[in-house]
Amino acid sequence: MQELAAFAGDEPPEDGAINLAKLRHTLSALPGMTVIRVESPGENRVEVEYSFKDAPAAVPSPSLFPEPSIVTFEDLEEGTRLRLYLDLHNYDQLRQIFPALDDGILGFFGPGENTEITAEDYLMMMGFILGPRVTDALSESVITIRLTVDGELISQRGGRLEDGVAVFEINLLDLLLLHEPVDLEIVLR
Repeated sequence: MQELAAFAGDEPPEDGAINLAKLRHTLSALPGMTVIRVESPGENRVEVEYSFKDAPAAVPSPSLFPEPSIVTFEDLEEGTRLRLYLDLHNYDQLRQIFPALDDGILGFFGPGENTEITAEDYLMMMGFILGPRVTDALSESVITIRLTVDGELISQRGGRLEDGVAVFEINLLDLLLLHEPVDLEIVLR
């Protein structure tokens, strides 16, 4: 990790590949957001739990970003639609919302730097830089988003409903390369 940090022009965080204190600070600075916990319960695992009272207020105004915006809210007859849409064209918006994604190691290996590389070549590059165990870890790593709302979840797209909770799973490699957009949606009332 020391070599990788030097290669990316950053100091390695004391608590793993992601600086948890910096991530907590970044999330805490978002308007209307309450950070409940940011921790690493095991190797190669980070868990973040946060809440907000007013979801639209916790996300920067869509007028600050060109279309398409990462997060949109739309009033529908059956409730409110919340959509998360992330692609190479709006990834910079995510960096503005979560500046930790632009820091050293994470910024260097994200989709902004790797737009033309295949998944196979990316894994080969990462295996060369970080060692062969990394390729399996990247291939198997999943980001799980569990979304609980006050009210009723009417529907979801891109995930599944479990006991009134919308669960979305995104393969880390898909997020790192963004060859296909991440497009998730819930309707709630």
